[in-house]
Amino acid sequence: MTDFFLIALLFIATIVTNMIYTWYDKVPLAFYQIGAGLLLALVPLFAHFTLEPELFLMIVIAPLMFNDGQNADTKTIRGKQGTIFSLSVLLVIVSVVASGFVAHRTLPTLPLALAFALAAIITPTDAVAVTSITSKLQMPAKIMNALKNESLFNDASGIVAFDLALTTFLTGKFSVIDGIEHFLVVFLGGLLVGILLGAVTVSIRLFLIQQTMNPAAVIIPYNLLTPFAIYLIAEGVGLSGILAVVAAGLVHGLSQSRFRLSSTQLQMENKTAWQIVENMLNGFVFVLLGATLPTVWLNIVHSEFNELPRLLVLGIILYLFGIFIRYIWIRFGFAELGVKKQKIHSAAFINAIAGVHGTITLAMAFSLPLTAFGQSLPFRDAIIFVAAEVIIISLIVPTVILPFILPKKEVATSDEEITNHRNRMVEYASAQLIASSPQNDPPVSKVIETLLSQKGRTTRPNRKNLQAMLDHTNQIATDVVLEMERNGEISSQSAQAYLRLMTFHNRFSQGNRWKQFMRRLTFKIRRSSKQTRLNRNRQKIAAQLDNQSRNGDQRLAQLTQMHTDMMQMENRVFDRVIAYLNEIHNHTNTAEVDIVRHTYNQHHSRYLANQADQDHEQELFLKAFQFEYNFVQNEVQSGNISKELGNDLYQQISTDELAYMQSSSN
Repeated sequence: MTDFFLIALLFIATIVTNMIYTWYDKVPLAFYQIGAGLLLALVPLFAHFTLEPELFLMIVIAPLMFNDGQNADTKTIRGKQGTIFSLSVLLVIVSVVASGFVAHRTLPTLPLALAFALAAIITPTDAVAVTSITSKLQMPAKIMNALKNESLFNDASGIVAFDLALTTFLTGKFSVIDGIEHFLVVFLGGLLVGILLGAVTVSIRLFLIQQTMNPAAVIIPYNLLTPFAIYLIAEGVGLSGILAVVAAGLVHGLSQSRFRLSSTQLQMENKTAWQIVENMLNGFVFVLLGATLPTVWLNIVHSEFNELPRLLVLGIILYLFGIFIRYIWIRFGFAELGVKKQKIHSAAFINAIAGVHGTITLAMAFSLPLTAFGQSLPFRDAIIFVAAEVIIISLIVPTVILPFILPKKEVATSDEEITNHRNRMVEYASAQLIASSPQNDPPVSKVIETLLSQKGRTTRPNRKNLQAMLDHTNQIATDVVLEMERNGEISSQSAQAYLRLMTFHNRFSQGNRWKQFMRRLTFKIRRSSKQTRLNRNRQKIAAQLDNQSRNGDQRLAQLTQMHTDMMQMENRVFDRVIAYLNEIHNHTNTAEVDIVRHTYNQHHSRYLANQADQDHEQELFLKAFQFEYNFVQNEVQSGNISKELGNDLYQQISTDELAYMQSSSN
């Protein structure tokens, strides 16, 4: 129960740090997470907290590597096999051997096999961390693609080298020929098993989709559990489980065209589920580092041989030596990035310092066994400490240096860029609406037609001017009703009823954003409880009619007359408002006039429609707005658009939502 409580705290801290990073993203997310872990270390229960090392490779690394595989750009991989092999396999072997000897030379008390294990741990790079650091910089696309492809496979190579070094230490046996043979068998065998199991799991997944299984109950859980099953099977036959899940992930990625035939909503739900898993596991590992770092520090300080100063120096040396090897590897053409010769120096330097270490390195360090030969594994705390030091340095250096080398991304957004992304947003929302609705549903076509009308808007509406125009048209409507009452065209009772609706209409649309948000929330709650109120009103009316059965004909006549009056007022108001909009329309207010005109068109058509169609249409509009919000959120989180552009799109969705609720509030 205690372990469950501590793990829950780690995940809660992960969520909190993600929130803080959303508000202030100038500091890398990993630093927030490590800091949160350090705060958790103050909780006495974390003093000697450990997780089973065997679980780390399967529970943390396997799903992360599988997701990286299925999201990889397979087209880029096909054309860059040589570069990927050079960076992900050959560079890993050279780095592990060279860094292992450097580590052993710097710290002679560290056994050579464990020095190689440490070198293997700090070999994998983290493309997610690089993306976070360079999110506001113009990172060269070729270098970024090389880092992503390298990260996908060098994790697996590093893990195989780590297992080999650890096995050598535990058994005391090693030969170069046997080591190379073991590496190739485990590496290539893991890839082969992963490809076969990936093909099988893809076929099963397609079968489940064709059988229209419940996505939330069957298909998505099946996909999330796939990497664990593949890892266990591959490890069970003595091959690399990590390479197997990477290969299986690539097979799933190559099969995406077949999955596109399934529901768009299913694809989005599956993508969202994997984003949650990836974010939580990445954050969990860094928070755990912060929570365990004080204990590791104290264990080193209080050990029989206090090697803390040498460990600090060792971490710096290994980081600098790793950068040097990466630079030489690119600079002298051992891996081809596709850049011009005159730019190879800067490309090699950027690639070298952008080789950030992160989640996989930490997970490998934590996967070190707790015991060996019947006692605590020697230097376990030292290896974890050095790995953490290398990670932190590798995050700090590019954060400080890259802004001086790379230009900043342009934050200003042009009208053309906004129009382009708004069009994509509308198309996405329309596709989602079609996928989640029955076929041949007339209101869906109407809502989609309304959404597509947003694509033609090339000028951003001014919210203040739009609100002023809506207020003025509301005043026109009020004047029309009072004029009709004075002329005896309608009864006073009908006029008051219409004006009460207008009062609610005005009150609903005015106020600051917080008030509008609360009114939107109230609007949705009222809609959800509408049927209950209607049933209650029907019972009340039935009782009144029963009590007033003697003058039932008179009451029916009054209701009929009021309905006639309301229709007259609606038609007159509509005509007068449209005439006003035609009169004031010019090139400076086109966006605002179009929105107000559309608002009254929608309101007028709904006024003439039956109640069931109105309710259904309102639900569809609310779903469409939510799909648009989801699109913008996903684009911002994935780095496809800037936060500034995202805010512009959010503002436009909010404006459209306000205009819609103006027209539907009656």
